[in-house]
Amino acid sequence: MALCDVDFEYSDKVCVVCGVDIETEHFVIVRAKGVEALIRHATVFNNVKLKNYLLSNENYIMKEHDRCRKTYTHSRVLKTVAKQQSTADAIPTKRLRSCQSFNFREDCCLCGLSVDKKHSTQYPWSEVSTFEIDNTVRSLCHSRSCDQWTEKVHGRLQSCNDFRAEDAIYHKTVLFQFLVGS
Repeated sequence: MALCDVDFEYSDKVCVVCGVDIETEHFVIVRAKGVEALIRHATVFNNVKLKNYLLSNENYIMKEHDRCRKTYTHSRVLKTVAKQQSTADAIPTKRLRSCQSFNFREDCCLCGLSVDKKHSTQYPWSEVSTFEIDNTVRSLCHSRSCDQWTEKVHGRLQSCNDFRAEDAIYHKTVLFQFLVGS
């Protein structure tokens, strides 16, 4: 609503919402509940002048046009404005495919697939518990020709200090395949 841009003097002879002479159309006297609603809406609409007037003049008689009351305090309008403000306040962040976070505790650090911890006999897995596994995988990444799998593993290594510190897990068969180079 553009009503916060309106410049006028508040009095009992003008509508508190639009500032037009109160006698020009049907009006209502604003009671305590109406004042509370107007304060809520003035806050959302960022109408500081109206909000300050309402807060400072709680004992005075205030009047508003019936039409102004209905349009200014309509719940759908309030929700729309609140939603627009919340989306405007949120800073959008661009998520790149290359920046997706990797969960070392749930996904195999070598193949990237999820580790099924409930069926460990069918799909054996283990935690990286020694520096030897970490160092071996690092040296293989440096010595091996740049194939796609090696690049992905090397990228995961670069995103953390070491697999052991990240509590990384791996499929045992995938480790064997990576060590053999197949």
